[in-house]
Amino acid sequence: MKQADRSDTHRSAIQCEDIRPRPDIQQQISGICRGVGRDDDRGIRRFPYRSNRNRPRFLTKGGLIYCFMDWRDVDEIREAFRRLSLEQINLAVWVKPNGGMGSLYRSRHELIFVAKRKGEAHRNNVELGKQGRYRTNVWEFAGASGGAKSEEDDFSVHPTVKPVKLLQEVMLDVTAAGEFVLDPFLGSGSTLLAAERVKRVCLGLEISPAYVDVTIARWEKMTGKEAIHAGTGLTFREVQEHRNVESSDLIGPPEPDNRSPVSIDDPEDF
Repeated sequence: MKQADRSDTHRSAIQCEDIRPRPDIQQQISGICRGVGRDDDRGIRRFPYRSNRNRPRFLTKGGLIYCFMDWRDVDEIREAFRRLSLEQINLAVWVKPNGGMGSLYRSRHELIFVAKRKGEAHRNNVELGKQGRYRTNVWEFAGASGGAKSEEDDFSVHPTVKPVKLLQEVMLDVTAAGEFVLDPFLGSGSTLLAAERVKRVCLGLEISPAYVDVTIARWEKMTGKEAIHAGTGLTFREVQEHRNVESSDLIGPPEPDNRSPVSIDDPEDF
């Protein structure tokens, strides 16, 4: 890991140049939040492929990818799997207590596409109840629209918060203690909290500094521990205090996105 000169937690770019040895990732979990960023038709259509195209390289043999998706993205995610030589092995449904907003029929579910690299055997900790676990592909948990939530859940902190218990169960299904779980869209940190509960190692990426703060605060509340900034050795509280003192330097409007739009004819896209 290489850190730029500035020492605040987020706005100094921390660049992952290389990882040796590369961690073998047993499970990858992610979801798409519509309505954020470049949410035009072309961007939505390309995103499932662009966000998944490097994942197979970092999966351990037999590792699984779990993609939380809206029903509107079914065609795009299946096409992305085809192009990446990924085999879909199941489609799970997260059933919520109440319907969300919009459309003719209010959505009360979320789809979870489960995939692996073709031809590889995956771990199965369920085995038709051999391990004392009984699991179907219909998962009923609370969501932002209501239901009995656990003490770790806070559905007000992010548009697409996943229940910690749901993610714990998914990890217990196909990983072992100490193995790596990657969430490249960490959001408010539910995957991190779930991994902490079941003794897995979460590798998380999140583009929003505000949600990184939310994740750290949730982790500290759940564990009773203090998060330490790897580059400076400061605690999360100390970094926050430093930001408040140096607010004119460390806090400001987001930098403009000056990237050129990707051509629809780009061979890496649809």
